[in-house]
Amino acid sequence: MIRCRLLVAVASLMAVTALAQSGPSGEAIMQAVDARDIGRDERAEVLMVMEGPGGERRERRLIRLRRSEGPEQQVRIQFQFPPDVRNTAFLLHDHGSRDDDRWLYLPSLRKVKRIAGAQKYRNFLGTDFTYDELGGREPEEDNHTLEGEETLDGRSVYKIRSVPKESANPYSYRLAWVWKEVPIVLQEEFYDRHDRLRKRMRVLDLRPVQGIETVLKREMVDLQEKHRTELTFSALRYDTGLDAGLFEPRSLDRPVQ
Repeated sequence: MIRCRLLVAVASLMAVTALAQSGPSGEAIMQAVDARDIGRDERAEVLMVMEGPGGERRERRLIRLRRSEGPEQQVRIQFQFPPDVRNTAFLLHDHGSRDDDRWLYLPSLRKVKRIAGAQKYRNFLGTDFTYDELGGREPEEDNHTLEGEETLDGRSVYKIRSVPKESANPYSYRLAWVWKEVPIVLQEEFYDRHDRLRKRMRVLDLRPVQGIETVLKREMVDLQEKHRTELTFSALRYDTGLDAGLFEPRSLDRPVQ
């Protein structure tokens, strides 16, 4: 009996030790990604390049504004070029604990249109990013599993598998490679409902700005449609004191200067 209890105690100790050595959970890692300090607000100029299957290129220029208010994030995107999309504006209120709110202003209609929740999986104005991907998902929207540790572009990373909880999501799961040193997703793969790789996001330029590790270039490639969207950020500044009024739906018809 004593020998049996000793074996059980040793087995339990080994299990606890193995768990402690296995590293953080997938859930904890994605919570860290979401909670990373990125300043109170942010302003950047963005060059958007879209490439089609035949190599044709289209360029757009826009301004991106972001503001944090407690646990909530507000993002405004305003197009400047070309003329056919100039002053088109998109606004996101990321509430964290509940469904996000999204609005789109189209100058040709002179109207602010609310984007329904069911439309968040549609591509944003011809790009390879959906409305949902522009704002980023909350950790609670998926079940996360740590699949291992790897090296990506010389950086040690965690590999996380995320399975969406909502049935309407177009992906069966995503794989994310998260930098160990700073919790940033450096690469992400999106798998369709047939478990086929659909899209891949990669960070192409990552550098510190005002002491904050910042993504200055990233791309999203639709491997099935053979289409690519690249975003390059410039003149990026944090904590500029952006006016809260810029993030109200009624202000979208007034271009950002």
